[in-house]
Amino acid sequence: MMPETYVEFDALARAGELINQYGREMHSICSTAAAARMGLSWEVKSKPQIDYLLRMIMLNLKNYNGLLGQHHAFLTLAREEYIDAEIKNSPPESLIITEPKYNMANEDIMRMVYNADGEYGGDQRSPARRFLTDQDFQGYMRKLLPGRNDRAISDYLARFNEIGCGYMAMANTIIVAYGNKPDEFERTFGYPMYRFDENGKVKYNFDSLAVDLYSSSGNIGKGATNYERKEILERYFENKGLSAAITNERLSVYKIKEALKTAQVILRQKPARLYNMDGTLKVDNDGGHAMTVTRVTNNGNIIVSSWGGQYIVKPSEYTGINRPHINTYQESYLDYELVSF
Repeated sequence: MMPETYVEFDALARAGELINQYGREMHSICSTAAAARMGLSWEVKSKPQIDYLLRMIMLNLKNYNGLLGQHHAFLTLAREEYIDAEIKNSPPESLIITEPKYNMANEDIMRMVYNADGEYGGDQRSPARRFLTDQDFQGYMRKLLPGRNDRAISDYLARFNEIGCGYMAMANTIIVAYGNKPDEFERTFGYPMYRFDENGKVKYNFDSLAVDLYSSSGNIGKGATNYERKEILERYFENKGLSAAITNERLSVYKIKEALKTAQVILRQKPARLYNMDGTLKVDNDGGHAMTVTRVTNNGNIIVSSWGGQYIVKPSEYTGINRPHINTYQESYLDYELVSF
């Protein structure tokens, strides 16, 4: 017979709130460090050392904040399982552990990567813009494409701006997969998971990852179809001794919601028809477009990441009698790719 266990549910809830508070304070400290870095008078001998230390402080704060989120998610799970166990009058065996086996939930990591108050995934336009002024990114691109001069690299990235949606969607899924493992990310890909923007703010390194995928694809100058994305991503990870999988799936909105608990979803649509979050139409053209799905709404719409922002896709517009304007396009589609690592 198992001994009785008394769990203070309210104490677990309070601990979770306290961790949230620490996370907010850490975010504030990180912003203060960024402001200090930008506001310092650089007429000092130790400028490089101070700049480096402030950058490291900001990166560590972001990493620690991710760990706090992981602990908060574990406490939430613990509380829920103990409450469920009390209702069933049985011990919560999944929590009788010496080392937490619960990793940060996929949905929690996605909330970090797709942040409505900041960057919301990668932007395929960003690499071309950054190459104009960002010396670190210029150095990265020259190393990635050693046989090209700067004009050729600029042309290369300008083309990526036009056709890079599928590559950026894959980069989004990889960042989420490594969202709470920055050290492992850097060991695997050879560059940090984070970068600093022109204002000294910490950002995810979507750009380096997306153009790395693009350059490795052998598909230069072309967008990637769903079948090509599968081959590109799986080969990219296989070359690193790792595994990744993309499968084309017929997914209902409910199945998408369930899939996002453990995997990720890329949405492919033609024509490209996106709405702003206030419901106004953002894009309506006959081109195809690929994006990562971040969540679904109660009314059956899908929220996606595209161009570093969040937009609405309405699946109902691609089915049955609701698609008169879609029918004017040839080869229209709305389908999904399930991505797992």
